[in-house]
Amino acid sequence: MKYFKSIRILRLTEKELKITWEDENVNNVSIFALVGNTEIFLTKVNGVNEVKITDPDVERRNLFILRAEGYHHEVVGEILLPFEGIHHFRDIGGYKSEDGRRVKWNTFYRSDKLSSLTASDIRYIKNLNIKTILDFRSLREVRESPDIAIKGIEYINLSAMSVMDKIEDDFDMMSIFSNDIASEEIEKILVKGYSSMCFNNPAFRELVYCLENEKRLPIVFHCSAGKDRTGFAAALILSILGVPEETIMDDYLKTNFYRKEINKKIISKIQERIINKDRIKLLKYMLEVKRELLEASFESIRNRYGNIDNYLEKEYGLTRKKRKELKNRLLY
Repeated sequence: MKYFKSIRILRLTEKELKITWEDENVNNVSIFALVGNTEIFLTKVNGVNEVKITDPDVERRNLFILRAEGYHHEVVGEILLPFEGIHHFRDIGGYKSEDGRRVKWNTFYRSDKLSSLTASDIRYIKNLNIKTILDFRSLREVRESPDIAIKGIEYINLSAMSVMDKIEDDFDMMSIFSNDIASEEIEKILVKGYSSMCFNNPAFRELVYCLENEKRLPIVFHCSAGKDRTGFAAALILSILGVPEETIMDDYLKTNFYRKEINKKIISKIQERIINKDRIKLLKYMLEVKRELLEASFESIRNRYGNIDNYLEKEYGLTRKKRKELKNRLLY
């Protein structure tokens, strides 16, 4: 049995989606919508590697199934979900683990701050059946831009980079940028943050606790932009579930693609007040994620514990038995 390669879903309009895959020679590909637990046949295509479909319910997150003779069926979903007031709400499902299984969709969502949700966004989030919102921002960030409370969803705030808070409640990348710190110092600050936040971190221990307690899932975890603290949290989840490190890095670096348009708007707005080209260049650096930053986390883990298995057991109590149980529940 073969596998479909490089399946992607792109939202073209509010109601229209396009699904693509790599191989053009797959015959008779049937497309189904998975609405709840019900499969709804949508269309069949032959000898092409893309298809346009109509979203059967734009107010709910739907998955889709691809079936073809001689191929394993694939369950796929949009990675970036269609919100109005937030820009970086992603599902980290679908990634293949080392044993060939995939991370469940509709279970782990990573996001930017939830302070600008519209009424439509709130309805959409409620339809995702989310049980927990875990906010990794500092107290100052939360005070300045609090998440919108959503009835029925537990909200938890734990700073995930408290060692970098300049005072007890202050970690904010834009305030660091505004304080005219030299670019090389900011790079050192970021590397320090990534190297230290993976150890003795109550925020990430709470995240692991949520994984272990089925009643706390699905979960959305976030910081301000959904890139640094959230990026490591996503890497932690995928590591626990046995996803290869390079795939984890790929998810991390996708942030630069999904935040491209909002980053342009931020830079344009800042340029109205700041004409120093070096500062704008630094801002661009801070708005993106860099491979070397997440690598700093992995290197720190290996230096202290030797490998990821020891790290997960010593830091979070995740023995091989517990991880096997989690994989059986959270992979398919």
